[in-house]
Amino acid sequence: MEKCKISYIKIIREEIENYLNFDNKKIKAVIFDFDFTLVDTSCFIPIEKYARAYKNWDIYDEYIPQTKVYNGIKDLINQLYNDGILVFVVTNNKKDVAKKTLDYHGIKYNAISGVQLKIPKSYRINNLLKKANISPDSVISVGDLPSDAEQSNAVGVRFIGCTWGNNRVNGISNPLDLLKIIDEY
Repeated sequence: MEKCKISYIKIIREEIENYLNFDNKKIKAVIFDFDFTLVDTSCFIPIEKYARAYKNWDIYDEYIPQTKVYNGIKDLINQLYNDGILVFVVTNNKKDVAKKTLDYHGIKYNAISGVQLKIPKSYRINNLLKKANISPDSVISVGDLPSDAEQSNAVGVRFIGCTWGNNRVNGISNPLDLLKIIDEY
């Protein structure tokens, strides 16, 4: 009987520990859009048509030094890393362009998904989360467009608009405000 009681107590203790460790509301990852969310890429606009028409993505390389990281982004990303929160970038820009630009500015990230044969962002978001084994309800997505919100919501990811790149969505105006929102979860 005593052995059964100890075993039962062990099972209960393990279940309580599992329950306490499994916190659906704890944010485990943040997904960022790239253009006008992490980096001001307005210098890319004049060359986009040329790059697409001639399939010359290397032309972006000479414009990368003209891009600017928004105030507070590096501090935000560093704090997310310090808190153990994964940082994903899902963009409708070419993956290589986003990667080179983020690397140029020293912005950390865990994974990037760029535009691929018109595969929607929602599919790419879902794919990243599956690979990382993260539930959509423990993720926040940040972007500057209504389409970013639609694609995030399509896979059950909470969306937060940002207004520092443009004013196309309602949302936070300072990147560091995201840390306050994460603390609320």
